[in-house]
Amino acid sequence: CLYAESNHFPPTNNMTSLVVNCVILCAFFVGYATLTQNLDLYEGDVCKDVKGTKWTCKHIRQCNKAIQLLQSGVRPQICSFQLNDPVVCCEPDHDPELQLSITTSTTRQPQVPGLRARQKCREYADSVFIQLAGFGLDTKEERIDTCNQLESLIVGGQNARPREYPHMAQIGYGEENKIAWRCGGSLISRNYVVSAAHCTTVYRQSASWVRLGEYNIKLTTDESTGDARPVVHKILRRINHPDYRPPLAENDIALYQLETDVEFNEYIRPICLQTETSIHRPYAIVTGWGNTEYGGRASDVLQKVNLTLISEEQCSDFYKPNRDTLPSGVRPDSMLCAGDTFSLRDSCQGDSGGPLQVSHPQLYCTYSLIGVTSFGLACGVKPGVYTRVSHFVPWIENIVWQ
Repeated sequence: CLYAESNHFPPTNNMTSLVVNCVILCAFFVGYATLTQNLDLYEGDVCKDVKGTKWTCKHIRQCNKAIQLLQSGVRPQICSFQLNDPVVCCEPDHDPELQLSITTSTTRQPQVPGLRARQKCREYADSVFIQLAGFGLDTKEERIDTCNQLESLIVGGQNARPREYPHMAQIGYGEENKIAWRCGGSLISRNYVVSAAHCTTVYRQSASWVRLGEYNIKLTTDESTGDARPVVHKILRRINHPDYRPPLAENDIALYQLETDVEFNEYIRPICLQTETSIHRPYAIVTGWGNTEYGGRASDVLQKVNLTLISEEQCSDFYKPNRDTLPSGVRPDSMLCAGDTFSLRDSCQGDSGGPLQVSHPQLYCTYSLIGVTSFGLACGVKPGVYTRVSHFVPWIENIVWQ
């Protein structure tokens, strides 16, 4: 078998990588892929349970056991494909000697958790300014401030301002000519959106599209008025957290890689990730197009509402341990509660996966993502439960900014 170059399996100086690439290419482009049943699962999904040991779907290059099987002529079970790259049902490695470095010939120094996210945060925050070239004899570029963030207490749910939350994303399902927008998300880089893992599959449909730069979902004229500039991106890869085990509500977070990079402008730019556990504000803001009241219809215009951050003790009072969804109760290290115990305000079903955010304490016109909307018993009845983003920053960094 000859080694063939591929955009998906780039050549390196490491001989192990050459052998692995050859084996993978031969196996999956000379018949294995067509002969093996596709499980229709995604990266991070559990694909097999062997005596209590969970096998998960992984990209073929990240699964040492699958590569060893291929080298011995045995076909691994396929979960799905990322373009032409197989995602396989991967047995976990237990022997540290079996860990192979097949993607790089150099050893990376361990990063300080959160450092890369903070660096990118500062970089993206500068996107609030756009550069305009000078006219005529004036060749000096002009730096334009596009901020439309309003720093004030939001009393009850109300319409957001155009361009106020440029990281806000909608997650779509179905065919391109008939997309159903059922979940929310947040843009965190040029090609990744973070959402809830339970949004990866909704009504047996996979998350397939991301819409950015939207404001009023019913209007087609808001672009001409300057209120919005919506663009739709196809999702290339869906990555649930490897410890997400539905119907359990723990680790309810997912990353969606976009097929093409996002162009930043005044309508679209990323949100920063909260890297510290402590949140130095008593309230946060939730945004979305979800239900405005329990059982009510969704809003056409992007909504925002201030929610009080609920203490661990109060949160535990509202949500007792439950064998089906919360066997350990609400875990304060990876979850947080927000709502209003005195009025009917929280996020609703339609905002699943959407952001819970606070203004960044140092950076101008920038938000920090502290939570991903996970679940609640019902809109306005009890505080909502959110996936605590700071707990998952190392996992996000290793995928988004590897």
